[in-house]
Amino acid sequence: MNKLTFITISSTLLFSCSESMPELPELPDIPNISESIELPDMPDFSSITDKLPSMSDIIPDVSVPTLYEDDVFQGSVLDRYSVNQLRIGMTKSQVSELIGSPSIIDLFHNNQWDYINFSTLHNKEDIRYRLTLKFDGELLTEIDKSGLGQLSPMSEEEIDKSEEIAKEDLARIAKIAEEKIIAEEKAKAEALAESKRKDEIRLANEAKIAEEKIIAEEKVKAEALAESKRKDEIRLANEAKIAEEKIIAEEKLKAEVLAEAKRKDEIRLAANEGSDLIRYQIKAGDSLSRIAYLNRTTVELIKAVNGLNSDFIMAGNFLLIPSNHKQYEVERIANEKAEAERVAKEKAEAERIANEKAEAERVANEKAEAERVAKEKAEAERVAKEKAEAERIANEKAEAARVAKEKAEAAELKAQEEIDKRIAEEKNKPWYQFW
Repeated sequence: MNKLTFITISSTLLFSCSESMPELPELPDIPNISESIELPDMPDFSSITDKLPSMSDIIPDVSVPTLYEDDVFQGSVLDRYSVNQLRIGMTKSQVSELIGSPSIIDLFHNNQWDYINFSTLHNKEDIRYRLTLKFDGELLTEIDKSGLGQLSPMSEEEIDKSEEIAKEDLARIAKIAEEKIIAEEKAKAEALAESKRKDEIRLANEAKIAEEKIIAEEKVKAEALAESKRKDEIRLANEAKIAEEKIIAEEKLKAEVLAEAKRKDEIRLAANEGSDLIRYQIKAGDSLSRIAYLNRTTVELIKAVNGLNSDFIMAGNFLLIPSNHKQYEVERIANEKAEAERVAKEKAEAERIANEKAEAERVANEKAEAERVAKEKAEAERVAKEKAEAERIANEKAEAARVAKEKAEAAELKAQEEIDKRIAEEKNKPWYQFW
C-alpha cells in the first residue's frame, strides 16, 4: 500500500470516530504527599525500555507532502583543485584545457575572462562564486580568487596532491632561483673576465703604443744625429776642400806673382840694354805675334821696346825688333810670371768664392740646425701633449669604468637582494598561497 494512501485512510477513520468516543470523568484531586512522605526509589527499567520499539516505528509519518524542486546550476562549474593549478604565464589554450571556457568573454575586453557560477540548490545554501583571469596577449598575468569563498573545498586526496605539487613548485622555484643565481654569478664572472681581458688588451695596446712612440722618438733622434753627423762630415769635407783649394790658389798666386815680377824685370833689363835691335818695316798682313815669331822674340818684348800699349799696328810703320837670343829665356820667364799672376788671381777669386760658399753653407747649416732643434722641440711638445691627453683620456676611461663597475655591482647586489627577498617570501608562504 502506498504511504500516501495509508495516511489518507487513517486520517478519515480518526476524524469519523472522534464524536462517538465517550468523555473521560474528572479525577479527584490527589493531595501532594511527596513533601511529607519519603517515597522509595523507583526501579531502573532502562534495560526493558531499550528493548521496546520506537514510537516512530509504530506511528506512521503523517507529514504534509510538498512539491519536488530540482537544483538549478547556472554558470561555470569549477573545482578548487583545478583552480589551484592555474599559474601565471599560462596560455589561453592551457587555461581552457584546465578549467574550461569562461562564462563571459567581453568582445571589447577580450583580455579578461570571467568564470561565474550562480546556482540555486533545493534545501541547501545557494552557490555564488566568481573567478577573474586577466591576460596580456596570450599569456595569463593576473588571477583574482577573491570571489571563490563558496567553492567546495578539496578532498584529502586532492590536498595531498596539492601539497606534492606545492613541494614540487617550491623545489622548482628554488632550482630556478639557484640556476638564476648561478647564471648571474657566471655572467658576473664572464663580465669581470671580459673587463679584465679588455683592460689587459688596453694596457697591452697602451704599452705597445708607448713602446712604438719611444722607438719612433729614438729613431727620430738617431736620424737627427745621423743627419747632423752627415752635415758635419760634409761641412768638414767642404772646409778641408776649401782650405786645400785656398792653399793651392795661394801657392799658384805666389808663383804667378813671382813669374810676373821676374818677367817684368827681364823685359825692363832687355829694353834698357838697347843692343841688337833690328829696324823692321811693317807689311800688309803683319801682326805682332807673326813679327815676334819670325824674329824669334816675344810680343811683350816688342811692345816694351817700341812703347806700344796695344797690339794695333799699321803697315808701312817701322818697329824695333830685339835680335838677342837671350830674349827667349826672358820671354819664358815673363810667360811663367804672367801665368802665375793669372793663377794667383784665379786662386784669390776661387778663395773668395769658397769663403762665401763656406759662409753660406755655415749659415744654412746653422739655420737647418736651428730648424731641426725647433722641430724636435715642437715634436717633443706635441708628444708630451699627446701623452698628457692620452693619460687624461685613460684616467677618464678608468674612472668611467670604475663608476660603471660600481653601478653594475650595486645593480647586481640589489637584484640579488630582491631575489633573496622573493625566495624568502616564497619559502615563508603557506602551501595554498603558491597558486
